[in-house]
Amino acid sequence: MVMGLKEIIAVYTKHRQFMIRRRTEYDLMKAKARAHILEAIVIAIDNLDEVIKIIRSAKNTSMAKANLILRFEFDDAQEFRPFWT
Repeated sequence: MVMGLKEIIAVYTKHRQFMIRRRTEYDLMKAKARAHILEAIVIAIDNLDEVIKIIRSAKNTSMAKANLILRFEFDDAQEFRPFWT
């Protein structure tokens, strides 16, 4: 295909706009996922005494996780992950 300079620049510009849009949408998706997790951390910090009580009263990690999810309505992305695992 033979194209003039004007056409080449138009095609290149359209391609760059498409790629920048895709990259920006990906970055936005990652930022929203991170914000969702941070919302759970904020809830846990705001209710730190209750979180500690739930963890200490649980017999094992899976019970602590289940109780925290039940109490604070966390979802799978926000699930309880102890720092030692």
